[in-house]
Amino acid sequence: MSEANSKTTNLTLDLEDGWVFTQLSGNNRNQPSNRGTDTGEWLPTKIPTGVHEELLKLSRIPDPFVGLNEHLVQWIGEETWAFQTKFTITAEMHALPNVDLVFDGLDTYATVELDGKKVLETNNMFVPYRVPIKDALSFSDAATEHSLLITFHPTFLKGRSLQRENADKTPAAIRGGGSTGGAGVMQGASNQIPGPNGELALWNGDASRLHIRKAQYHYGWDWGPVLMCVGPWKPIRLESYQLRIAEMRTEVDIPETLDNATVKVSAELAGASSKALTATLTLTEPVSKTETHSTVEIASGANSVQLEVQISDPKLWHPVGQGQQSL
Repeated sequence: MSEANSKTTNLTLDLEDGWVFTQLSGNNRNQPSNRGTDTGEWLPTKIPTGVHEELLKLSRIPDPFVGLNEHLVQWIGEETWAFQTKFTITAEMHALPNVDLVFDGLDTYATVELDGKKVLETNNMFVPYRVPIKDALSFSDAATEHSLLITFHPTFLKGRSLQRENADKTPAAIRGGGSTGGAGVMQGASNQIPGPNGELALWNGDASRLHIRKAQYHYGWDWGPVLMCVGPWKPIRLESYQLRIAEMRTEVDIPETLDNATVKVSAELAGASSKALTATLTLTEPVSKTETHSTVEIASGANSVQLEVQISDPKLWHPVGQGQQSL
């Protein structure tokens, strides 16, 4: 676990090291050359990672990219897994008004517990999640130890369940691609949409993938194996702050003369400052490294800020045959 990095009123603790993981279901079907963990066995790891990756490094499963080995490891995506760590919140982090747990990516259905209490449930591997935990922490002017447990539920089984639940909500139609192939190909012999188990038309892979916000190629593609990946696939960190940029939007206005440009940046702020602050926007020309600046004052308690910069003779991206494509 790395040291907290500070910027005046912002502190970040990256939760990379000190993790362990285990298999919570299906331990009884483990085989010597194709297995997860024994009951109660926790294996050390660091994140980001995934269960397949970890078991392969430990030579507990056959390489799914060799031959037809992918068929031997499908059980991984049908079991429940857990990742756990402990971390320390310093006195300096406690002193700040906001403390958030930030998950950049969890794959896919997960329950997150902080000190034994559920703080988050996820259902989308593409979406980052931010959990304010300040209220859940007891006030302390000293460092405190905490535990974090993430339980990953089998996404494949959840998809099949959603497929059945949604079957009656989908208007019936005749499959357009026919039974011999095409874009209408789906599982089962039925020519009806949805199929007998709620299947919708799709090109390849299990039809239940259409109900899940997960990388669709995990269900198999013409160029890759079926691997129902599971785990914390992106970084996790603790952020303690007084004020932060929550959202940012950029607009560029260019007149018909193309000889200047106005870059407008607006930012939504989370948290609050008891005193006025300044925000500075800096644009750097990539070749000459020339910088253009704009600075505005952020009033005490403000939750947004807008800045703009004027650029003369901007380097534009032109259509083919009409000019340069500047980057």
